[in-house]
Amino acid sequence: MNMIMDRLPYYVYIKGKRYKINTDYRNMLKFEMIMQDMSIKDSEKLLKSLRLFYPAFFEIIEQGKEVIDEAITQLIWFYKCGKDQENHKQKKGSGNKRPIYSYDLDSQYIFSAFWHDYKVDLTKDKIHWWKFKAFELGLNDTNMYEKIKSYRSYEGKDKDMKELKKYWQLPLPKNVTDEADEIAKKLMQKG
Repeated sequence: MNMIMDRLPYYVYIKGKRYKINTDYRNMLKFEMIMQDMSIKDSEKLLKSLRLFYPAFFEIIEQGKEVIDEAITQLIWFYKCGKDQENHKQKKGSGNKRPIYSYDLDSQYIFSAFWHDYKVDLTKDKIHWWKFKAFELGLNDTNMYEKIKSYRSYEGKDKDMKELKKYWQLPLPKNVTDEADEIAKKLMQKG
C-alpha cells in the first residue's frame, strides 16, 4: 500500500465484512507493549490486542476461530503499516537482540523529538498509526531519542560508544531478571 497515493485505512475486511478499527497510534503502542509483556499469557495477549484494535471486538469473538484468525492477521498487517516485510533489514551476524527503544521508558524523548521536528503534541493530537510511524522514520538524528537508539544499537569497538550503550541500555524484562535472581540464589546456596 502506498501511503501517499492511497487513503489511510480506517477499516479492514474480514470474510467480506467491513470492520472499523482503532487507528490512533496509542493503541498500537499499547499493542506493542502487550506483546512484549512476558507476564501476560499468549492467549490473553491476543484478546487484549483484539479488544484494543476492534470496536466490534465481541462480534468478532462470537464468530469463531476462522474470523478471529483473520482479525489477528489484519491487526498485524495494520501494525506493519501494510507492509509484508520490514522496511529495514537487520545486518547479518548482528548479535544485538536487545530492544533499542521503549515507548514507555523513552516517552519523554519521543515527545520531545516529535515536538521539535513536527510540532506534533503527542499528548493531545490523535494521529493515525501509519502517520506516526512515518514521522518516526523521519526524525532528525540530532534528537536525543535518535541518539539514544543509536547508542543502544552500537556494535563497534569505540570505548566511549560502548560506555554510552551500557549507560542507555534498557532494563531486561522482569521474567529474565527474576530468572537470573533465582539462579543466583541457587548458586549461593550451593557455595
